[in-house]
Amino acid sequence: MEFEEFRKRVETKKRTDPHLFCLENDTIAGPEQIAAFEETHRIRLPEKYKQFLSTYGGGYFGYANIYSLDPKGVFPVTNENRFQFPLTPGKCLYVSDNGCGDLYGFRIDPKGRCSERLFYRDHEDGAIYETEYTDTFEYLVAVGIENRSLS
Repeated sequence: MEFEEFRKRVETKKRTDPHLFCLENDTIAGPEQIAAFEETHRIRLPEKYKQFLSTYGGGYFGYANIYSLDPKGVFPVTNENRFQFPLTPGKCLYVSDNGCGDLYGFRIDPKGRCSERLFYRDHEDGAIYETEYTDTFEYLVAVGIENRSLS
């Protein structure tokens, strides 16, 4: 999904259900903050996740939450991934959860690049599964706007 389509879906949902966007948000990430995170952790964040962070910041987002780069935020990505550091190939950078212990994140390839596609870590078996969500925007439309669960 492209950003403009995502933005329009968000704005429509804000008009029809403004209460879903009244909870606390984390601060918007600037280019310097994104670059510093990537340099510190030696990874390359997915472009659409970076675009989301630089426009909306993170935190509560409709029916979902999405981790931010704001260390003082509600959902800082560093807190939620503290057991993942250092981020190495094969691991995931987790950027959201379902509130029941399951995590959503991006796989890290051997060159330190995070996938655009989201993966799912089941809290019961610890296994990581590929999801239907090809990028951050698709995930947030399905879960944050349409309140659909993983199918």
